[in-house]
Amino acid sequence: MHFYKKQKLKRIVYSKVTIGVLCLLFILIAINTWDVYQKQRRAKRAVEEVRKEYDSLEARSVFLLEEINTLDEEEGVEATIRERFRVAKPGEKVIVLVDAQESTSEPKQEENGFWEKIKGWLGNE
Repeated sequence: MHFYKKQKLKRIVYSKVTIGVLCLLFILIAINTWDVYQKQRRAKRAVEEVRKEYDSLEARSVFLLEEINTLDEEEGVEATIRERFRVAKPGEKVIVLVDAQESTSEPKQEENGFWEKIKGWLGNE
């Protein structure tokens, strides 16, 4: 009797239906694992972006706090106004420095097109 139970169990375990169900179960688990992996990668990228944005905002916060501290003093307010609006006190003059433009020492030669060259040969300039 024990032999027949083992044989019946083997037939059930090794049947095509059982193997098909196990393969289907394996495929579903693999698909779900892949989805979780993709979500983990997206979450990691999002964390990196948020961290970069946080660092940027932190730097901006430090800059703004320095600006606030500068504007708390009368000299800071005066310097900021002078810098932004290019104003001077009565009796002072404002000097604006402009970068020098590069000049070429060689004169530019006009390049003539094909028809201009032919006209030049014919004497019709």
